[in-house]
Amino acid sequence: RKNITIPTSSSTDLWSSSDDDDDEETIKQKRIKEREDSILLEKTEYHGLDEELYDYQGRTYMYCPRENSTKKSTKYYIPKKRMYQFVGHKNGVNAIKFFPKTGHLLLSASNDGTCKLWDIYNKRKCLRTYYG
Repeated sequence: RKNITIPTSSSTDLWSSSDDDDDEETIKQKRIKEREDSILLEKTEYHGLDEELYDYQGRTYMYCPRENSTKKSTKYYIPKKRMYQFVGHKNGVNAIKFFPKTGHLLLSASNDGTCKLWDIYNKRKCLRTYYG
């Protein structure tokens, strides 16, 4: 016959109350840190000089040009070849939208977690990048 010793529940209890408190606290701290990290990732960056933010009349790049603000009854056609290519996203682009009613700005959303605001009317460059 072999002598078998059965350990007491206090020495092998994996679900003791002190471990629960520590686990809950570490889980709470991890969640708080994840929230703080996600808040830090949500930011915006302006691509340009501070002098370019406003024109000589004090208008920002969001200002709609007069030529684009009036509705014209002209027909638009899809071009047969590429007219211009906007380069700036690191991954594929999954959505593109023009600025409502005027179309002087273009917003593109990418799989890399960024949205870029492009100038269509003037220099055809990226104005602002939104992260997060």
